[in-house]
Formats: sequence, C-alpha cells, structure tokens
Amino acid sequence: MRTLSDLRTMRLSAFLFLVFPFALRAQPLTPTALTPLTPVLGETSDLVRIDGALWTLLDSGNPNSLYRIDPANGNVARTVTISNAANVDWEAFATDADWLYIGDVGNNSGARTDLRVYRIPLAQLQDPDVNTVQADTIRFTYALQSDFTPATNNNDWDCEAMLAMDDSLFLFSKNWVSGTCYLYALPASPGDHMAVREDTLNTQGLVTGATYDPANGRIALVGYTGSFFMPFIWKLSDFTGHGFFQGTAERHDLSIGITQMEGIAWSGATSLYLTNEQNILNTAQIWERDEGPSGISSPRRQFVP
Repeated sequence: MRTLSDLRTMRLSAFLFLVFPFALRAQPLTPTALTPLTPVLGETSDLVRIDGALWTLLDSGNPNSLYRIDPANGNVARTVTISNAANVDWEAFATDADWLYIGDVGNNSGARTDLRVYRIPLAQLQDPDVNTVQADTIRFTYALQSDFTPATNNNDWDCEAMLAMDDSLFLFSKNWVSGTCYLYALPASPGDHMAVREDTLNTQGLVTGATYDPANGRIALVGYTGSFFMPFIWKLSDFTGHGFFQGTAERHDLSIGITQMEGIAWSGATSLYLTNEQNILNTAQIWERDEGPSGISSPRRQFVP
C-alpha cells in the first residue's frame, strides 16, 4: 500500500523527469595525478592536445604565450609567443582542422567590453622552429548584456570554456550567481560579432573548461562548485548538431578533494587529461582519467536534483 509520502515522491520524480529528462548524476570519478607542473605553469587555465602534444595557457597577469607541457615531469617543453595579442585574461583553448583559438574571455567582474578570441594557424604551432606568431582577432559582445556595472564573482557574464566546430565558436559560461552554464555561439572568423545564447544547463557549479571528442561525438566539461572548490566533470553525449545540452548530460564528482580544476582535453577516445591551478592548498598538477574504450562510466545513475 502506497502512503501519502510515497505518492509525493513519485510525483516529484515524475516532475524531475519532465523537467530534466537527460540530466543524470553518475558515480564519482578518481583521476590519477601524473606529475606536478613547474611553478611557471602554476596558473594553468586550460588544455588542448595537438598531434599528441599537450599545450596550456595562463590567465590574467601572465605572458601572452602558449606552453607545451612535458607530461613526464610537468616542465615546459616549448614556448610560443603571440606577438600582437595582450593577455587580459586568457582562459580557454579550442581547435578545429586549421586553427587554434585562444579565448581572452575571462570576465570575473562582468564588466569587460574588450572580450575577444585570438586565432593562429595550427601549422605554425606544429612547426618546431616557430616561437613567435601573429594572430587574427575575433571581437565579440554578449547579445543580451546591457549592464556593465562591475560585480566581481557576482555576475553571470564570465566564461572560461570554449569549443570550435563547423565554422563557429561555442562558449560555455561560468555563472557565479545562478550556478548554471549558458551555451553561446558566434562566428569563428575575424571581426566584430555578437555571442548569441543558445541553451542553459544546470551544472550546479562553475564551468572552467571544455573539450570535444570528434570520434565519438562527446563533450566533457570540467569545473568546481563555487563555495567549496569541489571539482566535477559533465559528460555530454547523444546530442544532434550543436544541441550540446539536449542529449544525455551526466555529472560526475571528482574524488580528489578541494581543487580548482581548470583544464581538460581528450587524449584520443580513452583518456582525459586535466590540470588544476596552484593555490594555498594545492600544487598545480596534471591528471589523467582513463575512460575506457567506450567512455561509459557506471550504470548507477540518478536524476540531478
């Protein structure tokens, strides 16, 4: 016999299914720490994998340079400087078949009017004799933003994650107030553009990195909760076109304690690389998470509340 409490639980479950049909919480994941990063890379803000090599960038107050990481010891294996770009707050990487995109999109105050993405030819980065390059500039504003009053760590106009796909850039916002993530789209071409909001995901935390696995059509987002710096990963799959939030969205906590996780990059189809920033509690490190051949995690799932 069902009690009144049972009926209420059933109704709540049915409501959650209707509102969040594909938002799932799966078992926690435990990545493996590979090596500490050299102090030069203490403010690592994202990762990208190019021809098997891992590259990172540093955020505001650091040089306008890109750094190839030696994953064996965490040292800098190569440095490439973008000669015509300033590092206001570099936070995101993305690649497509021809270009590397550098997101100067950090906006903790929500007041920036100089947001931009730099792009350089991948061929130049792949040439070991090149150590200085010039970039094209993609300038943009958020189509819905009209108030630029500074509100540090108290706004929903920040961003630290980006993908490039089908001649477009896709930004994943870092929403300090709502704890959600907005998906924005803008052209991946030089000039002045509007970033148009496409969708929202209740990430329950701050998204700080994104990576795409084209072989399996999967996206992974990394971030941490705003109050306690507890890291998590969202895995997005089974979506159509650019409807990244309209397929299966699966959230995993990372069982590594308090860590400001910032960078993420697929390594083929079976592994994820991650990096965390240095702070008073943690040394900057590079991590690896074995995803297995299918990337399937655990059948133990429940709806995200």
